[in-house]
Amino acid sequence: MAPTSCFSGQVHRLPDAPQAYGAMITRPKAAPAQTRSADLTPTRRPASAVPASPGYHPSIRACFCKTRDAGAHRLRKCFLTLAARSTWGRGPVSRTSKWLIIISVAVGVLAVCVGAAYLFLPGEASDRIAIGTAVGSVVGGLIGAWAPSVVDQSSRTDDPSDDARNADTGGSTQQSVGGSGFNFSAGNGGVNFQGATFTFGPPGSSSSQNMEPNNETGAMPPKVIRLGEIPREPPGYQQRTNLLQNLRQVAIKNSPTAVHALTGLRGVGKTHLAAAYARECINDEWPVVAWLNGENPEQLVSSLASLAELLGVRSPNQDSTAAARAARNFLETTTERALVVIDNAENPEKILAWIPATGGTHVVITTSHHAFYNAAQTIDVSVYTPEQAKDYLVSRTNLDDPNGAAQVAEELGYLPLALAQAAWLITIRGYTYREYLNQVRSAPIFHTLSAARGDSYPLSTAQTILLSVEQAESSESIEAIHSVLQVLSFLSSAGVQRPLLRKLLDDITPVDLDRALGSLAEASLITYSVDHGSVMMHRLVQRVLRDREEEKETIDETIARLVSRLRGCTFPGGNAWQRRGSGLHLCEQVIALTAHSARQDGEIRSWEVDLLHVRSWVHKFLADVLENARSISIAAALAIDSERILGRDDPFTLSALHNTAHALSAAGQLDEALELHRMVLSEHERVYGTDDLRTLTNRNCLANIYNRVGRTTEALAIHESVLVDRERILGPDHPSALTSRHNLAHAYESSGHHAKAIDLHRAVLSDRQRLFGPSDPRTLEARHCLASAYEASKRLDEAIALYKEVSADRERVLGVDDPKTLQTRQELASAYEASGRLEEAIEIHQALVRQRERLLGSEHSGTLVLRHSLARAYTAAGRHSEAVSVLESILAAAERSTGPDHRSAIDFRHSLAHAYQEAGRIHDSLPLHQAVLADREKYLGGDHPQTLTARQCLARAYSKATRKEDALPLYEAVLEGRMRVLGPDDQHTLAARHGLAHAYEDAGRIDESLRFHQEVLDDRNRVFGPDHPATLESRTCLARAYRAANRFDDAITLHQAVAADRERILGPNHPDTLSSRYSLAITYRAADRLDDAITLHQAVAADRERNLSPNHPDTLRSRYSLAITYRAADRLDDAITLHQAVAADRERILGPNHPDTLSSRRSVEEAQRAAQRQGRRRSLPWLGHRQKPLR
Repeated sequence: MAPTSCFSGQVHRLPDAPQAYGAMITRPKAAPAQTRSADLTPTRRPASAVPASPGYHPSIRACFCKTRDAGAHRLRKCFLTLAARSTWGRGPVSRTSKWLIIISVAVGVLAVCVGAAYLFLPGEASDRIAIGTAVGSVVGGLIGAWAPSVVDQSSRTDDPSDDARNADTGGSTQQSVGGSGFNFSAGNGGVNFQGATFTFGPPGSSSSQNMEPNNETGAMPPKVIRLGEIPREPPGYQQRTNLLQNLRQVAIKNSPTAVHALTGLRGVGKTHLAAAYARECINDEWPVVAWLNGENPEQLVSSLASLAELLGVRSPNQDSTAAARAARNFLETTTERALVVIDNAENPEKILAWIPATGGTHVVITTSHHAFYNAAQTIDVSVYTPEQAKDYLVSRTNLDDPNGAAQVAEELGYLPLALAQAAWLITIRGYTYREYLNQVRSAPIFHTLSAARGDSYPLSTAQTILLSVEQAESSESIEAIHSVLQVLSFLSSAGVQRPLLRKLLDDITPVDLDRALGSLAEASLITYSVDHGSVMMHRLVQRVLRDREEEKETIDETIARLVSRLRGCTFPGGNAWQRRGSGLHLCEQVIALTAHSARQDGEIRSWEVDLLHVRSWVHKFLADVLENARSISIAAALAIDSERILGRDDPFTLSALHNTAHALSAAGQLDEALELHRMVLSEHERVYGTDDLRTLTNRNCLANIYNRVGRTTEALAIHESVLVDRERILGPDHPSALTSRHNLAHAYESSGHHAKAIDLHRAVLSDRQRLFGPSDPRTLEARHCLASAYEASKRLDEAIALYKEVSADRERVLGVDDPKTLQTRQELASAYEASGRLEEAIEIHQALVRQRERLLGSEHSGTLVLRHSLARAYTAAGRHSEAVSVLESILAAAERSTGPDHRSAIDFRHSLAHAYQEAGRIHDSLPLHQAVLADREKYLGGDHPQTLTARQCLARAYSKATRKEDALPLYEAVLEGRMRVLGPDDQHTLAARHGLAHAYEDAGRIDESLRFHQEVLDDRNRVFGPDHPATLESRTCLARAYRAANRFDDAITLHQAVAADRERILGPNHPDTLSSRYSLAITYRAADRLDDAITLHQAVAADRERNLSPNHPDTLRSRYSLAITYRAADRLDDAITLHQAVAADRERILGPNHPDTLSSRRSVEEAQRAAQRQGRRRSLPWLGHRQKPLR
């Protein structure tokens, strides 16, 4: 139970005192800033706690009962205090004081006797005991309040030197505020009475031996110690919750002495973090909180000596060293909660000697040196997080521009000291964030991060950093340290890998380099990555060092030396992917050096030309490893700088422009690439002439872009002319001539001339094998392209076989992770998909996605392309929910990385619309199709090939949604645009006319449909030949139009001819051959040749199940059509059984709400009703499901 006391009608509950410090009487004075009086919270005991008893007034009974528990103990403490004053006073006790003490003791004894007499009064025993105890307590308390004052006055009169001694030893350590009473301290509890503070602690404290008064001074440790100037919380301070929690664990676990070292770069906020923890300890009423200066041992000793005075353990005439040792001994033996902060510790050896080794003291050291690592638990204090830094600037500057604040914070490396000084300058000078950012980037850091007036920290950011630099450079390895600082200041702040750093500093021995790095790490000027494989330097440290180089006029020499060494670290691009990791790291360093060496004075320096060549290597390497976005930015900046340094017509400048166009093309920005290629070609023709090899190279690249955007007629014309010129100038076996033939074959393939493409690809392959060998990457490329031509011409078996061979060879020659290897495997999966081997295709696509995610990450553009291919395979396999899920995640990733208006995001949105459509979610599909068309019209123009494709897809979606009146005008508009842009014989124009013929058929305009189908067939036969896949497709569609017009004989004749031709060209098991036979069976049924229809449907269903798989959508479609034919032939039992099986399979594969599933369920019910009408009622369960009529 906590002791209580009752005076003047006020009841005060005294907190329990964990330790008994003894007793000390001090004269009340105003408390200094670092001291803190005990909190005494008045409380009242509930009336229910006081037993009722007759004969005494309730208020008297309550008051006396509340004091009985502590009365005897307090009286005993009063006498002990008086005895202490007489025995342990600050000098000889005068005769008067001795008599006063004797009188006080006698009065106390009388009070005890009077109290005891109350025990014999009438009433309950408990009340008599309470009254007796209360009387004794009151009398004892009065004596305790009066006698020490008289003794104190007498002591002062008898010993004038006492005041001087008191001043020497720090005087009283716990002082009351105001009044003329006394401080009477004994532990953790206290009561104020008429200006005097009474503080008691329970007897029998386990630590009383630790709190014995000093035999010479008689001083006792006080209740609360507050030493040093603890920094207040600065405005806008951002809480470092995680770091504080690491410090709090000591208090939570109540562990023995713990030593924490807060380490980090100067200016990261180590002192403010320690101060925040110290303020928490004060709020939690820790008895001792001391803030000591550790900048040098002398200051620390002086601070510890002051702490000894406050603790009352410093003897008179004791020097500061001995007093500091006494303070340390006290901290080692106390079990009280005590915090000692040693701020700005510099010398570990001399600082650690004064740290307590045992006890309950928590020591927190703030230092920029890591030499405390072996003696303390190190907590690395880093910079603010980006969000903290932004919030700090916004709160301090009151500027409503979070984006600007984020940019400034990033430029300053989120360093708290720099942010504080930046906020001050922004405020007093009236800058916006943009204006200040321009100042920081153009002016020396000394001018843009100066110390704020009135701040407790007197140094600017630059001065603070240079202080650490100068200390580090004062070591023995000064030359090595200086070289390391020079190199790191111009490289990436994200880190430099140790192997590269050794190459760049090859004039320093490995031992000296490691020693220099150790010195810099100890000074917190550098840090290491988690695996210690990279060395990192904060960007402001880099900036200060570069400004120092500028001031010393050695910056050009340093940059030139670094550029030369970086150029020596580059390697040939042929094995870029195998060295992707080290190459990307080297690129980061070149990019950083380029940014750090940029000058604004317009002067051209000798090292800038060499740097252009290193940057050109960076662009090519990034392109080789599919870092397209970064490759574009590097190439564009390189072209601008090259024109400034070398001139517009310099070969390097024109080459840089050409590389920029190539990078745009690789990233899929074809329109921008086309425009730039045109301009570059014009410049080359002007500077070098039409027959120059560089001019021919640019013409070749321009033709490739034309081919990719679908302008195949122009592509073919340019490729043919370039091939003629190269063979004339270089000869037919020159690699460039072979490249032209290779590209011409691609153009033939894109334009639909598959036979020409295959013949030319074969010729190129033969020549490359003869000239370069079978394993040369160029030969492997020719084999890959031949397989692609086979696939385009629907010769899928040959394509698959060749893709497998090329995949194995590329994996052997280039490696399993090389982009070319992945490309071949992706094409193999597409060939499997086209041949109906969907499970094999999906398996390869899934493996490729996992591999690309491992190499590039899940949101890299190359990974998104592979995931898109996987979604397409899911759609082909009827796994629509998986396809939609993948495409939705792809679209979200693309919008995050490039924005919703980027071409890639629009393309993925287009694919998602198609997936919705195939999944039967036509109402979800239409808005996306409309949005894609609007975006492409906005960004690409109405006649762009992709815009026309989007318009055609929207028309198909309208047709599927039975909005024929909306679909037909779109088809007509697409055809008009294709004719205008591409010409009448382009394959895309012919495809648009083919689509319009279908639209007429859907709208019931059969005559127009027949006319268009016949015209398209004639034109395709003329342009591509009778055996071309597109020609065969036109013949098939014309036969279907005949069927729609009830011209069954014509339809059957044409379907039979197409089936025979496809079997001859593609083989009997090719998906297109099976499709022709399926269409012929449908026509047989329409012509009421049911036996022929059933026979052919059964054969096609069996072939599709064998070649494609039982779950393939085409197989299910064949079985469904067979069931329909059974019903038409009045074989209702067979129809019902097969419809039920197909319905079950479609629900399992496509889902219960897919249109095909719903169609199958309707067919089941219709067949059952037909059976009932014939009087053969039957109730066949549909796979255990109760049949529900469909609406």
